[in-house]
Amino acid sequence: MPPIPFARTVITESARDAAARVMESGWVTTGPEVTAFETELAAWVGATYAVGVSSCTAAIEIAVRALRLPPNSRVLTSTITFCGAIHAIVHAGHRPVLVDVDDATLMPSPGTIARAARSGADAFVAVHYAGHGTPLQEVADAAGLPISRVVEDAAHAIGTEIGGRRVGSFSAATCFSFYATKNLPIGAQASHPWHDSGRVEALPAWGQLALQRG
Repeated sequence: MPPIPFARTVITESARDAAARVMESGWVTTGPEVTAFETELAAWVGATYAVGVSSCTAAIEIAVRALRLPPNSRVLTSTITFCGAIHAIVHAGHRPVLVDVDDATLMPSPGTIARAARSGADAFVAVHYAGHGTPLQEVADAAGLPISRVVEDAAHAIGTEIGGRRVGSFSAATCFSFYATKNLPIGAQASHPWHDSGRVEALPAWGQLALQRG
């Protein structure tokens, strides 16, 4: 029986040339290619900034920390999510509250969010599942939160649009993944677009996972 591949990727000639350019530059991490990618990604999704970090899990943790919530705050998120997203909330010092999903969308609905928020909600990590966009304003309203308290787990959703706007242009921060199994695989790095310069400037305080770009 032939082996089942972990992931099937299409690597174009231009992508191979870009990888060769990186290796020839001597910058095998961070460097000018990362800076250019951050700038281009922010412009493409409609965000003010984009910050490269080591993984989408790291991006979620840093984004939740940047909300500056009181310790042990209740952070809602989907029952269908990667375990790392839950770990990120815990590592940020907060309590994950799992929200039931709708059978049709496999994402939380305004109704299930409202039920989960009855005991309070301090933030929401919205999951765009399998590339389908979560209606962010609806879920924020259902949780009784401003959109600035929503962090998007968009590991599956680069290029997804909601009402004609690209994911990455809505909330406090959006966390993308570029892992091998994602729809834009460029390695295990992740990035999150931001709109708040004060929060971007604070990111290095949480370690070298975050890269500040002026």
